[in-house]
Amino acid sequence: MRVSHCIRVLMERLSKTNSWVVALKCLNLIQTCLYDGGFMFQDQFSVYPVNGGRNYLNLSNFRDASSPSTWAISVRIRWRARFIEQWIQTGRLIRCFLDARKDRSSKRIEKCLSVSNRKLLRDINALHDLLVLAASLETEESFEMHVLEKEGMRIIVAVIFSACEEIKFRLHEAQARVATLQTSEALVLSAVCEKLSKQSMVFRFLLELVRGELLQDECSSFEQILFSNDNLMDLKRSFQLACSSVRVSPSSEQSALPWYSSGTTSDEMKVRKNRSISAFASSRSYISR
Repeated sequence: MRVSHCIRVLMERLSKTNSWVVALKCLNLIQTCLYDGGFMFQDQFSVYPVNGGRNYLNLSNFRDASSPSTWAISVRIRWRARFIEQWIQTGRLIRCFLDARKDRSSKRIEKCLSVSNRKLLRDINALHDLLVLAASLETEESFEMHVLEKEGMRIIVAVIFSACEEIKFRLHEAQARVATLQTSEALVLSAVCEKLSKQSMVFRFLLELVRGELLQDECSSFEQILFSNDNLMDLKRSFQLACSSVRVSPSSEQSALPWYSSGTTSDEMKVRKNRSISAFASSRSYISR
């Protein structure tokens, strides 16, 4: 059986169900295929549906109204579907899928060193969009997950920390290029650092939710990847200094001044004014003919 046929059957089953159990099992299988299945599954999921569109899973209207608890689970199912869609889109943009492969470090260095500042900023924005969506999960103090939810959340947490590792490396690369950044680029990077400092607590909470599902080595490695506020504040300050260090050169300042403040005398100003008035009058007479 082909991979494309398996994916089509799985997506049809997911799109037709109104049961939260079936939806969670399908999403868990999709996440496992994307994370551990290899590039064939990633490629087939990224081009589905064939007729185009970005809503691959089409679960924006999913709702299991059988009980109040299933309503809350339905909200998290819709959030997980959006996360998977953004996960696929992020892999397209950064040209590197966030999966279980361990050989991304060397490729990451080659890609980051060879791209321009514009593409580097685009990759940072794509990864940050994924992390913003991950931090949008509504949680409460009495937040409890079903066993099926924890199975899929383990992969989501691994993807989140892979994205943190990728954006962390790119932010340090941008810091090394801070002298070549434009003011707008430095402002965007400074805002990204500020938002990441606020999202770190959410990522720690998600890690605690699935700590029992992870190995001890995985937990320790994830804790090392997490951003520290001091590190983010240092990055933010360096980008802010890049913004404040930009100065306009004297030649550009002189060219930016209007004609009446560029050292002209009052007689020259009168001559230019009379010329402009006569030109305006002649244009009006030409139009009225």
